[in-house]
Amino acid sequence: MHLEAHPEGTLLRYTAKAEIGGKLAQLGSRLIQGTAKKLAAKFFSSFAEQVGDQNAG
Repeated sequence: MHLEAHPEGTLLRYTAKAEIGGKLAQLGSRLIQGTAKKLAAKFFSSFAEQVGDQNAG
């Protein structure tokens, strides 16, 4: 993760790498990548809600 100043607050950038093998890899990397992106989006959406709630009070 990397945080940097932004005119509207703080910008958080991140990089993630996942490696899979065995039977899970047989499902296909596109399916796994799509699921990983959706989970990351859900996490950061919830994270933003929590941070926003703390800054509002």
